[in-house]
Amino acid sequence: KKNTKLAPNEIEEKLSEMVVIFNFLSDKDSFISFYTQSFSKRLISQTSASDNLEELMITKLKSCYGLDCMIALTRMYNDVQLTRELNDEFARYMNDKPIRSTLSFNAMIVTQGTWHLGKSSTEIIFPPDLQSFYEAFEEFYTVRKFAGRRLMWLPQQSHCELRSSAFASSKERQAPYTFVCSAFQAVVLLTFNTGDAKGYRDIKQATGLNDSELKAVLFSLLRPRLLLANPKITADSTADTITDSYRFAVNYRSFKNSKLRIVLHSKSQVEQEEEQQETNSQIQKARKTAIHAMVVRIMKSRKEMDHQSLVSACVSQLESRFKPDISDIKRSIDKLIDSEYLERVDKNKYRYKA
Repeated sequence: KKNTKLAPNEIEEKLSEMVVIFNFLSDKDSFISFYTQSFSKRLISQTSASDNLEELMITKLKSCYGLDCMIALTRMYNDVQLTRELNDEFARYMNDKPIRSTLSFNAMIVTQGTWHLGKSSTEIIFPPDLQSFYEAFEEFYTVRKFAGRRLMWLPQQSHCELRSSAFASSKERQAPYTFVCSAFQAVVLLTFNTGDAKGYRDIKQATGLNDSELKAVLFSLLRPRLLLANPKITADSTADTITDSYRFAVNYRSFKNSKLRIVLHSKSQVEQEEEQQETNSQIQKARKTAIHAMVVRIMKSRKEMDHQSLVSACVSQLESRFKPDISDIKRSIDKLIDSEYLERVDKNKYRYKA
């Protein structure tokens, strides 16, 4: 990531050491899944220390894990490079537009089948200034650049930087605060440009966020005391404590932070644990699919095999990626028999039918 205290050559040494350890892992697929997840986060949030180092790590992993298994990382990296070129073209395109704004806008175009980012869980209403950029980019991309293509916006993956000198503490320091926040947090904070205090219903109507997302966002802004709530939030309160009767105000007088650049959208411990559980679930699902495909591939090649030989062949073929569970191999064989891809020749022997 950026702001690392290591020099580039030291980082490269660490990457080489990591690959050495990687070669000794029995569940390499698990490492790749979590690495891919972290890699995508760095690319989306633009926190990579160096494009060259990211590319170097992908190359190192390819050499010991296989080209086919690293396609997703390569495509992600290529998406980022193409996105930069598109944003440069969009900037030139906007020079001929009548839109004049102090906002800076960048869109990231990713391939849906590679990134697996999911759809937004809620509608969102952007402020007019920001909405005009969305509409301009959509016209640029789907009409001028790639006629017929369709964009699906993912505001839950977007992040914004808001700058404010309105806080008493920032005026004392004669320097504005920069809040790094999610798009959902940004639209909520921007509603206070038209008034220092807002009711829950007013914020919901202005932002378009559903109750679940809006309560989570408001609670994330209450924790650092950037916003104040009436009635007050206690130490035992949760996001579900917030109701339609609550009112909120920006804490202009008392909000203080030792940093001028403040990250507001970091995930809680619970959210991180849920994300890890979801990744583990995806790993197990991918393993079952890989085992199923391997059984078919082996039987299609060998035509007939006894049970122990088939299990041993599966383990041998897959152990470079992960250690397959024998019970999963047995279940896969049973499913292939039920679907009439395989048939039993005798008690311990199978024949390929399809």
